[in-house]
Amino acid sequence: MNPNVARFIPLAAVTACVLVCLIIVSLIITCTTVNPKLPEFQLDSASLRLNTTEPYVAAAWNFAFVFTNPNRFLAITYESVTTTIIYGEAGVIARTVLPPFFQSSRSQSQVQIQCAAAVGSLHGGAAAGLALDQANGSARFGLAVSALVSYSWVGIIRLGDALLTANCDDLRFALSSHQATGALMHGSSCY
Repeated sequence: MNPNVARFIPLAAVTACVLVCLIIVSLIITCTTVNPKLPEFQLDSASLRLNTTEPYVAAAWNFAFVFTNPNRFLAITYESVTTTIIYGEAGVIARTVLPPFFQSSRSQSQVQIQCAAAVGSLHGGAAAGLALDQANGSARFGLAVSALVSYSWVGIIRLGDALLTANCDDLRFALSSHQATGALMHGSSCY
């Protein structure tokens, strides 16, 4: 065997091992120093279409959220995004699941969420309560948003998952007894 080839093989193996070790160490340092932050979100606007004919109700909500990724190097994938509408003692009256979406680092995304309660799907107490609220000129709802967020570095290396949950407890819509639409009366703090 040629002596030059014999020296080259151990040198190539040592170089490959050193490169692999450097990559592993750099990944460990990156993962521990990047410190993923949860995304921020804010309710931008909301509207409601309500049709009450006791004992049935048809309601459709449109929400516009702004999701902000505060992470400098990490992209976020939102999976299993669920929006739940809550009404008084009736509890959950509508639920929507969104398809997954991706957000690059340090960016904002506006996400439209539509949620509906089908005619006849609400039990009598909720239907009567919404009809009374419409006659009184306003209705109050709660909104819960949850999502599984996955962090990735450079869009390739997945670093971990976190559960994002937020509640907007006091969404008050101004309603008219003559019109089927309602607008959000004031901004809501979501936590």
